[in-house]
Amino acid sequence: MPSRQDKPLNDGLRIVDRGKAGGGWASDADFQASVKKNFDFTGADGLKQAKEKAVRENLPLVVVVTSQNTKDGKQLVDNVVPSAKNGDRKAIYVQVKKEDLAADPELAKAAGQIQTNDTAFTGIFAPKQTPDGKIQLGDVMCNTWGARADIPSILRDQLGSAQFTMDSRKALNVQDNKLDPQKKDDQAKPKTPSLDNPFGPRQPDTEKDTKKENEPAKDVVEQRKREDAAEAKVTPLVKNLIDVMKELKSNPTDARREELFVAAEKAADEIAKDPEALKLFQDKAKRELQEKIAKGEKGPDAEQQVKDLQARVTLLDLASTANSWTRLQHGLSLMQANKNDEGIAKIKEGADKNKAANPLKDPQFVKALLETPLAKQNLEELKKKLPEVKFDEKKEPTDKKEDPEAQKREQELFARLSTAPKKIMEPLAGLTQTSNPAEIDAAYKKAIDLAADKALKQDIKAANEILEARKKQALARANGGTPDEATRTELEQIEKDMQTIKKIDQLDGYLSISKGAFHLKNNKDNPNPGVEDVRRGLEMQPELAGNEAVIAKLKDTGYDTAKLKEWFPKLGVTDGGKTETDKEDGKAKAKDFDSVMERLAERHKSNLAPFQKLGQSPDKAAVLAAFDEAIASAHQLDPADPKLADKMLKERQAEVRKNAKGPSLSDTEQGQIDKFEREIKSVKNIEQAEAMLRISKGVFELNSDKGAPASGIADIKEGFKLQPDLAKDKDVRDKLLATGVDPKLLREQLPELGPDFGVKPGETKKPDKVHFEGTEFDKASDAALDSKRKMVLKFGTKGCSGCNWMTENAWPDASVQKTLDDNYIFVNIDGLKQKEIREQFQANVWPAVLVVEPYKDAQNKTQYRVVDTMKIEGKDDYSDMNAQALNKFLTDALKKKEEAKR
Repeated sequence: MPSRQDKPLNDGLRIVDRGKAGGGWASDADFQASVKKNFDFTGADGLKQAKEKAVRENLPLVVVVTSQNTKDGKQLVDNVVPSAKNGDRKAIYVQVKKEDLAADPELAKAAGQIQTNDTAFTGIFAPKQTPDGKIQLGDVMCNTWGARADIPSILRDQLGSAQFTMDSRKALNVQDNKLDPQKKDDQAKPKTPSLDNPFGPRQPDTEKDTKKENEPAKDVVEQRKREDAAEAKVTPLVKNLIDVMKELKSNPTDARREELFVAAEKAADEIAKDPEALKLFQDKAKRELQEKIAKGEKGPDAEQQVKDLQARVTLLDLASTANSWTRLQHGLSLMQANKNDEGIAKIKEGADKNKAANPLKDPQFVKALLETPLAKQNLEELKKKLPEVKFDEKKEPTDKKEDPEAQKREQELFARLSTAPKKIMEPLAGLTQTSNPAEIDAAYKKAIDLAADKALKQDIKAANEILEARKKQALARANGGTPDEATRTELEQIEKDMQTIKKIDQLDGYLSISKGAFHLKNNKDNPNPGVEDVRRGLEMQPELAGNEAVIAKLKDTGYDTAKLKEWFPKLGVTDGGKTETDKEDGKAKAKDFDSVMERLAERHKSNLAPFQKLGQSPDKAAVLAAFDEAIASAHQLDPADPKLADKMLKERQAEVRKNAKGPSLSDTEQGQIDKFEREIKSVKNIEQAEAMLRISKGVFELNSDKGAPASGIADIKEGFKLQPDLAKDKDVRDKLLATGVDPKLLREQLPELGPDFGVKPGETKKPDKVHFEGTEFDKASDAALDSKRKMVLKFGTKGCSGCNWMTENAWPDASVQKTLDDNYIFVNIDGLKQKEIREQFQANVWPAVLVVEPYKDAQNKTQYRVVDTMKIEGKDDYSDMNAQALNKFLTDALKKKEEAKR
C-alpha cells in the first residue's frame, strides 16, 4: 500500500441534484444589483481579473454561472453565496453569465451542462500560472448545480482542499539555488527577496526536510535557558508592579494611595536589582516579536499576537525605568496633597534614578507639575525649589514643528531605503535558467557590493537613530503609565519599520551566504570558494548564524550537519541524535498511521459513492435512496478508527512543536501543524458522517415538502441523537433555516436546537432568570448576551454601612425591581469575596452600581462596555440614595441606550 503520509484527506464532493427550482429577478437592474453586492468580479473580463487576483493572492476561485432567468439563480446569488462567504475560508468570488462561457473554454467545459439544463452552476477552482505567464483555471475542485441549502457548508469545506492544492503548488515553486545548467530538471530561477521578507519563506522539498532531525546549537540552547530563567524571575516582579499601579488608578483614599506608592517604588527597586535578568527578558521579547513579524502571517489572530508581543516589549521598556517614574508620580501625588517639600524630594530622587533620560525636561511631566497647587499659587517658589525644570520653555523640541528641510531629508532617506532592496536584487533578477556559473557569480558579486555600499549603510544608521528617537519620544508621552491607543499604534509601526531596516542591513551578509550555498551545492569537487563566501557572510552579519532561512539554505546544499558545523562552528545546527530503535519505532508508527488514514479515506469514498452515481436530474426517490445507501455505508465505520487517527494526528502536531528550533514555529513547521489540523477536521467529519447524512436527508425532505415536515424532522432528530453537538453547528442551523420551515415549529419539534434558534437580529427573548449572585457571573453574562440585555452590577459587602442602607431601603422597592425584571440582568457582587470581578471593573469604593453592556469581540470572547456608574463616596447620610434616585439612574441608563441607537 503506498504511503499517504503527505496526502491530506480530500473531502471533494460532486453534488448533482438541483435542489430548489426557482425563477429569476424581476428586472435586469435587480439582477445587476444583486450580483454587484455579492461578488468580487463579474462578467468575462471580471473572470480574467479574478483569476489573476486568485493567483496573485494564492486564494481559491469560486465561479458562479447564472443569468437573470437561470433556474435557482436568485436563490443562489442572494442567499447561498452570502452564506458561503460568511466563514473563515477566504476565496475570490466571480459571477459569469452563461452567454459569456465561450470566452473561457476551461469554464465552458466545467459548466457546459448549464446550456442544456439551464440550472445555475457553482465551481471551486485552484488557478495556476504557467511558465509562459498565462493563467489557467485548472480542473474543477468541487462543483454543484442548483441552490440546495447545504451548498454553503460544502463550499466552505472544499475551499480547504482547494487552498491546500494552491499552497502545495506554491511550495514547489519557491525553492531557490537550483541553477545547475548540468541538471535541466532541477533548474529554477532564484527567488528574489522582497522588502517585507528579504529571506523568503523556506518550504520543504524533500521528505527528509520535514523530519526535523536538528536541534538548536548548544550555545543557542544555553542562551534560551538563561532567557527563560530571566523571564521566570522578572515576570512576577513586573506583575506585582502592574497590580499596584492598577489599584492606584482606582482612586483609593489618600492613606491607601501613599501605601501604594511606597509599594510601587519597592516593586520597581526589586526589578532594578537585577538589570541583567531584565535585559535578557527584553532581548527575548524583542526576538520573539521580530520572528513573529518576519513570518508575515495574516488575519485577526496573527495581528493580535503581534500586538500582544509589542505590548510586552513596551511594558518591559517601561519596567526598565520604573524606579524613576514611580518616584516622579509619587512626588506629584504628594504635592497635590500640599506636601510640597516631601514631594519635591521624591521628584529629585526619581530624576536621579534616570539621569540619562533627564525626565524633568519631559513636557508631560512639566505639564503635570504645573497642575500642582504650589505651581498655581506660587510658581516662583516652585522654580526656586526645582531649578532643574525649565518652566518658561513652552515647548520642548518634541512639540516643535518639524523643520521642513529636516522633514524633507527624512522622507528622502526612507524613500531611498524602501527602494534599496529592489535595486540590490536587480542583478539576480536578470538571471535565467541558462545562466552559466560565471554569470551567476558576477550577479551575486554586484548585488553584494550594492548591499554593502557605504552610503546605504549610513542611511541605515541614520534611519535607526531616527526610529530610536521616535520610540523614546512615544514612550516619554506615556510618562511611565500605559501608552494610549494612538501611542501603541505608533510604537507598533516603529517596531515594524525597525525590523524592515534590519533586514535591509543584513542583505549583504545574506547574499554572500546565498552565493556560497550556490557554490557548495553545484561544485561538490571544490567546496572551498563556497565555504569562504558563507564565512564572509557570517562575518558581515553574525546574527545570521541562527537565522532559520540561512540554516535551511545551507542544509539544502546536501552536506551533512557534521560537515556544516566543522566549516561554520557558530551555525545553529546540531545532529538530532536519533537511535536505530527510535527510527524503527517511528517506522512502525508511520505504518499504523498510514493504515488508519487509508481506512478512513476508503470509508469516506464509499459514503460519497451513492451520490456520484446519480444522474443530472434525479427524482426525489432516487435521492432518498442515495441517502439511505450512504447512511448504511457510514454506519459501518469502526468507531475506534477516528479516535485513533485523532490521537495520532495530535501526537504529530505535538512532535513538531517539541522539535521546533525556537520559541516560534518556522513557516515549514507551521505548515505541518496546519496540514495536521486540516486532517483532524476531516477525520471529525468522517466520524460524524452518519449523523450528518441523516440531518442532510431530513433537510432534503423538508425542502421537498414543507407541508409535511414530520419525516424530515424525524431524520434530523436521529442525527442529533448520534451527534448532539451538531445541533449547535452553524452550518446545520443555517441549512435548517434555509428550508423555510417555521423556526418556531423546528424549535418545538427539535428542542436540541435551543430557544434562540431562528431568533432574528434585533429580537429579544425573556431570560429564564434575571437575578444572579457574583459567583454566577459567567451565567449572568450568558443570559444578558442571549436576551440582549444590559447588566446591573451591584458592588458591596456586609460591613459597608451605605451598602446595608441601600439593601434595606432602595433595592427592595417595587419600582426598582420591576425596572430590573423588565430590562436588566441583575448581579449582586460581594466586593470582598469576588475580588477578580471588582478589579475587572475597578469598583473598589462601595456601594457602587454599574450598568454594563456585554458583547463578543473578534475572538468570540465576552467583553464589557460600561454604560453608566453610580458611586457613593464619603457619605454619612444615604437618604438621597433612595429608591426613587436608584430607579431614575436605572431608567436613565436605558434612555442612553435608546439615544445611542437613534
